[in-house]
Amino acid sequence: MIHNGADIPETFAPLEDRPPRYILYFGALQSWQGLPVLLKAFDFLRDLEDLHLVICSANRPKFAKHYLKMIEKMASRERIHWHFQLAKRPLYQWVREAALTVAPLTECSRNLEQGCCPLKVLESMALGTPVVASDLPAVREIIATPELGYLVRPDRPAVLARALRILLEHPEKIAEMGKKAQEHIRQHFTWTQKEAELSAFYSRLLGQT
Repeated sequence: MIHNGADIPETFAPLEDRPPRYILYFGALQSWQGLPVLLKAFDFLRDLEDLHLVICSANRPKFAKHYLKMIEKMASRERIHWHFQLAKRPLYQWVREAALTVAPLTECSRNLEQGCCPLKVLESMALGTPVVASDLPAVREIIATPELGYLVRPDRPAVLARALRILLEHPEKIAEMGKKAQEHIRQHFTWTQKEAELSAFYSRLLGQT
């Protein structure tokens, strides 16, 4: 198997008008991405009054209508911010400055049987921002040890909220985890490495090695 990869940008411009402390979800809005689990988990954190949730959607605003209705009923609704279809550079800036990113993938056939290799996990790690993600086989292939990220049982908002709370109480642990995650990507998951693996695979197929 040849996994997806990630780039590691070297320079960034500071974000303007960002919340002082936020966690981030970025990606598409299909049901198997698990965004409702994250929204419910964030409401469990409503006592953390300085904490915001930023959602960078790969989809157009019309695809967020269901989630916006959910948010209307939440106590923490004023601290949830949306951005839609950002270009890669500004998206990476949001990822890099987040306290944590969250990949709340659901435990469903799409993620277990069809399989996936979540780019959001790879890209966040490449930017030095640790990920709290669902403990699924595809994710464990990337976050192979606890020092690289935090895995939680999928589809359990209270469990996810507790994991987020624990990490947010230890910023020094977050910083160290981010450094190790980025180095892990640098050593094993860059696009250059994946292109070389694919090229070697086709060479073997064609009997050239």
